[in-house]
Amino acid sequence: MAGFAQPEGGEYCRTVSTRIYSRQALVAAQAAFRQHCKITIQPSGQDQVAVAVKPIGEAAVDPGQAVLEFWNFALDTEAQRRLEA
Repeated sequence: MAGFAQPEGGEYCRTVSTRIYSRQALVAAQAAFRQHCKITIQPSGQDQVAVAVKPIGEAAVDPGQAVLEFWNFALDTEAQRRLEA
């Protein structure tokens, strides 16, 4: 999957700018996907967070799809947040 590193253990990791993905959007996505993915969000330098997404249960059957849906949800949430501001 382009742009995502998948270390052993099935965890997809990416460092993103909080200027693009707000912490609120990432936390909302984390909550929405908690039944499908184990997600950790940690600070990673100035204006960045490290996000690790590990599909679980049925989502682990097609992990790439689950990860893409998580990021799409986070981006859509951020876009809505900005439109409403």
